[in-house]
Amino acid sequence: MLKLIALTTAILAAFGVASIWIFTAPYRSLNDWNRGVMTRLEAIKPHPPPEATMEQWDAIVGWTQTAFPNVFYAPDYITNETRFRSFQSELARRLDASVDLETIDWIWDEFLVLSRHGKYYADGFRPIQPYGEIHLDESGNPHNNVDVRFPSNSILNADEP
Repeated sequence: MLKLIALTTAILAAFGVASIWIFTAPYRSLNDWNRGVMTRLEAIKPHPPPEATMEQWDAIVGWTQTAFPNVFYAPDYITNETRFRSFQSELARRLDASVDLETIDWIWDEFLVLSRHGKYYADGFRPIQPYGEIHLDESGNPHNNVDVRFPSNSILNADEP
């Protein structure tokens, strides 16, 4: 009888661990991808484009790095899985080329349509405006004089109609 209880406990524990592993796989995959993108962006920091100073470029890339895990915090933040996969491929291609303000601008434009959190995040933290206009104050802060507090109802609950 004791062996049966031990065997049942072991089977249930294994099932529980496997269930958790399977359930968290999309989160782990997204987190790994976010970390990979941030690492690749870190590699471009020493190479500013001609239209940005080293300090501006450091801030622009830094804010973009910070955006990835915030905009793509969880798999259910992604609004269009097919387009997100295309974004991943195109982002890899663009990061392999010479990265400039246009590339960063494109990334922030994609945040707007790929994540249900993208617009709210970009409204507060986008370091460049569309068409490459740098939007930083003297301390490298992109959101001076902008209220970046998110209203409690800004991100709709998936259960709401």
